[in-house]
Amino acid sequence: MLAAHCELAGHDGDVLRLRLPGDKKSLLDSLGDKLKAALRELLGPATRIEFELGETSGDAPAEIVARQRAERQAEAETAIMDDPFVQTMVRDFDATVTNIKPIGEPTQ
Repeated sequence: MLAAHCELAGHDGDVLRLRLPGDKKSLLDSLGDKLKAALRELLGPATRIEFELGETSGDAPAEIVARQRAERQAEAETAIMDDPFVQTMVRDFDATVTNIKPIGEPTQ
C-alpha cells in the first residue's frame, strides 16, 4: 500500500529517494520499515532509502490507477448517455440512469 502511493523523487548511487503525499504519512509510519527492507532485498543491503513528504507529480501507481479508473468511468457514462435507446427513454418516459459502472469494474 505504501509503495503504491510513493513516486520516485531521485536516485543517486546507493540512495533511493521516494516522495509520498503528506496525507499518506500514516502509511509511512506503519509500513516504512517493511518497504525499506523489501527494497534493500531487491536492490542490495547497501541501498539507503529515504522518504520525503510533499506534493507528488501524479506519477505514483495509486494516482495513475485512480486517473485510469476515472477515465473509464467517464467513458462508460458517455457511452450510456449517448445511446439512442437511453436518450429516448429519458426524453419520452422521464427515465433516469443511475449507478453506471464500466465493464469489469467491481460493484460496491
